Formats: sequence, C-alpha cells, structure tokens
Amino acid sequence: MITRLMGKDMRIACLARWLTVFTIIALVNGCLMPTPPHGGFGVITSDSIDFLRPATTTRADVLLRLGNPNHRSDEQFFVYRWTRVHGFVSVGFAGGGDIQKEHFLAIEFAPENHVKRLKLIDPWIFQTPRTILADWLAGKDENDIREP
Repeated sequence: MITRLMGKDMRIACLARWLTVFTIIALVNGCLMPTPPHGGFGVITSDSIDFLRPATTTRADVLLRLGNPNHRSDEQFFVYRWTRVHGFVSVGFAGGGDIQKEHFLAIEFAPENHVKRLKLIDPWIFQTPRTILADWLAGKDENDIREP
C-alpha cells in the first residue's frame, strides 16, 4: 500500500536517508575492548627482573640478562623501554586500531658498578614518562627499590 503512495524517486530518497542514518550511527558508536597486555618487542616482565638485587647485581649481570638499554646516561643510569598492546578500539565502519602503552625500567648504578636502585615506570593517561623519569632520577620519587 505504501509503495503505491510513494513514487520510485521518493522510495530511493527514503532508502538513501535511512542508509545515511545507519551509517552515521555505526560511525559514531565505536567500541573499546580492553585486553590483557600482549605483544611488543623487547618486553621486560616482572619475572625477568627478579634477579635484580640492589648492592649485589652488577652492571655486567644486567647487560647479560636484559641486553643493551634504550638509553644510557654516563653509565650511571640505564633506561629500558618497550610498548605493549592493552586493548583495541573500533569506530564503526571507519576502522580502528590497537591501544598501546609504553613501559620503562630505570636502573641506577653505584660507583662500584652494582645496582643502587631501580623502578618500573608505567605511565598512564595524564602522566608523562619524562616527568616521572626525571623525578626518579632527581631522587624525588621514593617508590623504588633502594640500596639496603
């Protein structure tokens, strides 16, 4: 009955409007899917740093177990950096991608070449890794493992 009342052009226009509405709804309604951390290259897990003991682990032990750091500062500080996937986001038909988070391991060595202190740094949304690392390097952050 309705098709008799509407002409062919009106039906095509109506169909086009509905398709546009559904497309906009699909694009606007995205999806965020958190996942356990996975993937990455050069990932350092908490199990892989159990060997680090202040006042006993040497610089050579660290280099043998973890390899070369991403950043060195006068051989006194080592900083390892890696990225892991923590979830996925999709935006309707427009596509999506993964949500990555950077992680850091900072190690300070005493003049005798043994580990003085270390810290795992996991910055999140409003934190900048450089600020956290700078505070730690300056000794302002007390949430680390220190020499006994």
